[in-house]
Parts: sequence; structure tokens; C-alpha cells
Amino acid sequence: MQRSGGSKSVRSKGQAGFTILEMVVVVVIILVLAAIGWPALHKMMLRQKLHGLAQETAMQMQSAKLEAIKRGVPAVMRVDFTNDEIMTFVDFDNSGTLNPVGGARPGETDFVIQRRPLPETVFFWGPADAGEEGPDVVNGFTAVPSAPAEPRQAVFEPDGSIRDVGAYRFADPRGNYLEVIVQSEASALVRLRKWDGTAFREAGEGGKAWKWSM
Repeated sequence: MQRSGGSKSVRSKGQAGFTILEMVVVVVIILVLAAIGWPALHKMMLRQKLHGLAQETAMQMQSAKLEAIKRGVPAVMRVDFTNDEIMTFVDFDNSGTLNPVGGARPGETDFVIQRRPLPETVFFWGPADAGEEGPDVVNGFTAVPSAPAEPRQAVFEPDGSIRDVGAYRFADPRGNYLEVIVQSEASALVRLRKWDGTAFREAGEGGKAWKWSM
């Protein structure tokens, strides 16, 4: 006689789920795939950090230019080797240095527009330098009046021009170099270029895409 109500299902040993051997095989496959994919992912992350930093530097330059026009006084971008950062500030006293006056009303004294620390895998480094923070990091721009030995600065004027054209250069551990360059004093047009082994070139210049060292 068959009992009414729920019946207990019985599973055979072959349906009992993964065996230890099967789980080990799955883990090994995952580790192999990760080992194959991680180097490529790591290279892409390094490249993106360098490219992203260069793009942000270009945008910081544009912001400094707009602040100079808005405030009617110069705005400055400088690379800071000591703190590993890029800084822009409004230069009300036209001294070339950041000199905020205590007690002054907002908008009437020097102030920082933006600070951007370098990512861990990006360096101030030009292709002609044997190491980071060498003389090839800055090409052109304006000397700091009170500290001529310091890295030269990009100084944007109230009319939207730049005092002296120039470029800042960055690199990653793979030997890829990018520069953010201002080529025209009157328009202060900002460009992004990559070192190809012989010269810095814009993306697509001469019909050639950028090539990255891996």
C-alpha cells in the first residue's frame, strides 16, 4: 500500500554533486586563465594610468586658462617633484609662486585651483633623461622668478594666451612617454603627443596610430 504525502527523493552517487577531483580541476582551470589574462590586464592598466594622467593634465591647463580669463590675473600650472603632484593656482600678485594673503577676501588673493597627485606607476620623466625628474621633463615654459632652479611653469595670461610655450612629459615603467604641449602663445592650444622613439607625435599624425611598449 502506497503512503500518501510527500515522498523522499533518493539521489544516486553519480548525482551527488562535484567530487573533490572535479573541484580541483575547476580551480586549476580558473588559475590558468587568470595567469594568462592578468599580464595583459596589468599592461592595459599601466597604459590607462599614463594616458589618463596626461589627459587630466591637459584639462587642468584648460581650467587654468579659463580662470585667468575669468579673474583677470595670471593662472599657473607647475609640476612639483617634492610632492609628486601637478598643481594649478591663480597668481593674483603675479609673482609666479603661490602666496595667499591671510585675511584677504575670497577672489582677491592667490588660491589653488587643483592638485593632482601622480599615480604610483606614472613618473615625471622625459625620453632624454636617464631617470625620473630630469631636465627633459619640462621643455620650455616660464622660469619661476624667485626660484629659477625649480621646474619651469605654464603661465596663462588674462587674455587667454600663454606667456611661454612648452611641454610637460610623463612616463610609465614600460618606457612609454607622453607629453602635454602648448604650441601657440596666442591661442594657448593644448595638445597631447606620444614619443615614437625619434619624436613626439599626435595620435593619427602621418596616418599612424600610437604604438605602446609592452
